[in-house]
Amino acid sequence: MDNNAHAPDSVRNNFWDGKIKDEQHSFLAEDGKLNDNGIKAAVQRAFGDLSVRTMTRKGTGKIPCKDFYTEVCEKEEYKFLHHIKIWFESEEKVTAKAYDKWHEEACDIILNFLRTQYEDSSVTYGKAQKVVNMTMKYLYCLKGAEQEQYKEKFQYCHMPLDSFMLEWFWREVAVWYNQPEVRESKKIFRGKIPTWSTMQKEKGDDDTFEKNGKKYYTYSFFVNKIRKFFEENPDKYPGLTPFQAEFYIWPEIQICLSAEELLSRLKSAERITSDERKTQIGCTMKEKLDEVKKAMKKYESLSNDKNP
Repeated sequence: MDNNAHAPDSVRNNFWDGKIKDEQHSFLAEDGKLNDNGIKAAVQRAFGDLSVRTMTRKGTGKIPCKDFYTEVCEKEEYKFLHHIKIWFESEEKVTAKAYDKWHEEACDIILNFLRTQYEDSSVTYGKAQKVVNMTMKYLYCLKGAEQEQYKEKFQYCHMPLDSFMLEWFWREVAVWYNQPEVRESKKIFRGKIPTWSTMQKEKGDDDTFEKNGKKYYTYSFFVNKIRKFFEENPDKYPGLTPFQAEFYIWPEIQICLSAEELLSRLKSAERITSDERKTQIGCTMKEKLDEVKKAMKKYESLSNDKNP
């Protein structure tokens, strides 16, 4: 795998073109150094992906959500902007271990800020990883990030984990890992996959955290299993790191789930069996769309018969 590959401009621009209210942002300033405004724009967009509606505000949490990025980037006690620049400007050898250490520190910054605005029970590692990972994803889309000296800095970035990516994990990574010839230890169980917003980093001896008396997999568990999946299946997403592949996986899993739901509704009168449902899930996206077209033609024909 070419770990220094870069997702095509069309893929990145389709996700974000670097604009906020028609203002174009870039990764580098005119002097060739990292552009503070570009970084802030990426952080601003990342905070927009945080589901604050599920979080309980503290009485002292008076900062408007739209200003979170300014507070966390510029205030002395957080200096998230500075932390991001440290990663991209450091001459330290880029390794998975080095990135994971930087990532954990970045998440701690976000957690410390969020705890000033929301009740502790609402603030989770899952929320923090979403902000950090989406920040890196938006930075990756900025013009200039594709330059050779910055490519390796994105090499070990994590996939942003949300409900869609956890569903993909279950369908692809867990299915692969649970094969007897692959599995190193216990099988991956769906019931131990948490929602992204409740995910924690703390782990016991079995890579789990406990919530309401039940064990769930930790954030680190997903990062490590996804990396292993890509390392041992280089032909699955050729030339792409997990971070880069997510640009393709995220929209595809959305379409797959929508196609499955539509098929289920269209065929509900036919009483789909559980085996048929499993077959639908195992189909490729093209096969699902073909099935949707067939089902749509059938119901269009029925509708025409009713309304000659």
